[in-house]
Amino acid sequence: MKRSLTLKLLMSLAILSINLHAGSEEDKVLDFFKEAINSSSQYTLTNIKILNKQDVKEIKDFRAYSVKIDLKLVGKDKTISLNDIVFTNGSVLSKDFLFLDSRRSIKDTISPDIDESFYNQSHFIEGSFEAVNKLVVFSDPLCPSCMDVIPDVIKFVRAHPKDFALFYYNFPLSIHKGAKTLVKASIVAKKFNKDVLLKLYEEALDLEKTDEVSVLALFNKIMGTKLTLEEINQKEVVDFMESDIELAKDYMVRGTPTLYINGKKDLTKIAYKKMVK
Repeated sequence: MKRSLTLKLLMSLAILSINLHAGSEEDKVLDFFKEAINSSSQYTLTNIKILNKQDVKEIKDFRAYSVKIDLKLVGKDKTISLNDIVFTNGSVLSKDFLFLDSRRSIKDTISPDIDESFYNQSHFIEGSFEAVNKLVVFSDPLCPSCMDVIPDVIKFVRAHPKDFALFYYNFPLSIHKGAKTLVKASIVAKKFNKDVLLKLYEEALDLEKTDEVSVLALFNKIMGTKLTLEEINQKEVVDFMESDIELAKDYMVRGTPTLYINGKKDLTKIAYKKMVK
C-alpha cells in the first residue's frame, strides 16, 4: 500500500516546472503540494511540513525544500509519511535537475542540515554537553561500517571531551534482522552503563539467530545484564527507538553510519579528527 501510494504521489508531482502563486516562497511550496495531492478513496492529506531549505550551489538562485507529507489511510487507523525534495527560485518549481555529464540527479546530492533540537540530553553519550563542536551520528549496531566508525568516534571524543559533544541516534535498518532488539536492549542498558554502545560495536556481532529471545539472550551474555523482553518492549523504549527512526527518515538519512558535524553531514566521517589543534 505504502509503495503504491508513494509511486502514485511522486508521479502526480513529476512536473518539470510550474508557475507558483503569490505569497512567501515557503507558502508557495506548501500550496503547490496541497493542490497537487488530492484526497482520494485511499487516503486523505492530514499535514504538510517544510523540514528544511537550503541554497543549491549548482543552480543559481534556486533553493531546495525538504517536505514531509502525512497521509491518513481511509478506513484504517493508520497514518503514513512521505518525504520529497523540490527546487524553486520563487517563480517556478521543479521536481529535479540532472547533471548533463553524469546524468545524476541533483536531488541525490541534497542533504538537509540538522538543527539544535538534535543536541539534547536524551541522546548525549560522550564528551562535554556544552562543547562548541557537536557531533551527531545515526547508526545501526549490525551495520559493518558502523562497527568500524562508531568505536573510533566514541574513543576520539572521549580523548577530547572539552572539544566535542557526541549525540547518538538509533537507525536500525530493515535488512539487519535483530537490530531493533539490540537497539531496544541498549536503550535500557545505557541507563545503567554508559559503555554499552562502545562494547556493543566492538563485539561486532554476527547473529546466528535473529528472533527476539535469542538476540536478547546474546546481548545479556555479552553485557552481563539480565534484561527481559518485557523491559525492552516498554512503550517508552519502543517510542524512543521509533522516534529516532522517524527523524532519520525526515532528514533523509539513507544509510549508516551517517555523521553530522555542527549540523552539516560529513561524507568522509573523519573530518572531526582534524578539528583538534
